[in-house]
Amino acid sequence: MQLDDLPPECLLAIFERITTLDELISLTKVCHKWEELIIYRLSKVKYIFGNESGHSSPATVYIGEGKFLASPSFLQFIPNLRVLDLLFQKGFTLKTYHQAYEIIGRAKKLKGLIFYSLAIVPSLASYCETPEMVAIIHPGVTWYQSFARFSSKVKQLFVESAQINDLAYMNLDNLVRLHFSNIGDDLHFYEGPILKNLEILEFKSFLWAPHCRRLDVFAGYRLLDFCPSLKSVHLYDISKNQTPNTNKINRSLRDLVIEYSGESSMSFESLRNFLSKYPKLKHLAIRNYSNIVDANLVDLMELLPHLVILDLRRSPGITRSSEKIVQSYCKNHGRTIEFHFSCGETADVPEIPPAQRTNRLVEGFDFMKYCFFKHFNELPMLMDTINLE
Repeated sequence: MQLDDLPPECLLAIFERITTLDELISLTKVCHKWEELIIYRLSKVKYIFGNESGHSSPATVYIGEGKFLASPSFLQFIPNLRVLDLLFQKGFTLKTYHQAYEIIGRAKKLKGLIFYSLAIVPSLASYCETPEMVAIIHPGVTWYQSFARFSSKVKQLFVESAQINDLAYMNLDNLVRLHFSNIGDDLHFYEGPILKNLEILEFKSFLWAPHCRRLDVFAGYRLLDFCPSLKSVHLYDISKNQTPNTNKINRSLRDLVIEYSGESSMSFESLRNFLSKYPKLKHLAIRNYSNIVDANLVDLMELLPHLVILDLRRSPGITRSSEKIVQSYCKNHGRTIEFHFSCGETADVPEIPPAQRTNRLVEGFDFMKYCFFKHFNELPMLMDTINLE
């Protein structure tokens, strides 16, 4: 049987396995039948990603060599494009990027943009006034000057390698999710306006030069006081010898993850005082923390009466006896707490399906589903809210 003799549903199944946009568009020229089927296939596409995105679904195609970018008319085939990923594209020239940004301005339903740096193509800012979700991997020293012009429209912002106080120069009133990797020595804290609508905060600090030696503070804790509507927080703390410098009580926070890098010297009492400011916590993860032991578990559960998930993986003071302590407490107090721990073994945690493991994009604004059980470096760049619109 010739390929042309296959019924339409079989041909469509074949075309759905072809994921490179250049190839699909070129196949529309074979015949009218193929063109109709491929146009239908592309009408379902919401995401154009780089070849290494790891996001696999019928709604996804990959850039390939990017030949299609030379003609913005290709958008007629993808009327529902929501996210364009231009990250780490081999062979892209300055001209290619400008072609891509031309497309950004014409894609009427575009909501998300993933790219490397404003420093490479500063004129990007003039093209990306539409996206509500933006991920920038290396924004550049003065990125905030360009970004501030359209920051008020952004609802999700993912930034690697910048300083947290850069955000003080922006209007982020509509921001609901912030993922920020703070470079430097944490000598600079956020001193900007209240982030009044922020619901999800993911914050990490890392040192990048020999002169950055300030390890006794962590800017992420203080940032919490600027976010009164927070529901979910994921922190990666590299500091030592500190007490979290937060002052405000937040009764909205439901999900909290704190990952420690290396051996933290924060006392359990300091951690306890910090947690007491979030009395409605339901899901708590404290990983790789050296100053919690089995004897602290009852105190922790009594402190947080709404707790239903407790994750203490990679905390060396938590032994096999901890499971019996949690079970006994729950039995005596009529509570149910899902408890995760590890004693040099692989912890029993919910399996993450392959489609959710990608760190580029997930479909749905659900912190517990896509973020809680992940390491900080595995968190998604964008969380598409299409199902909420």
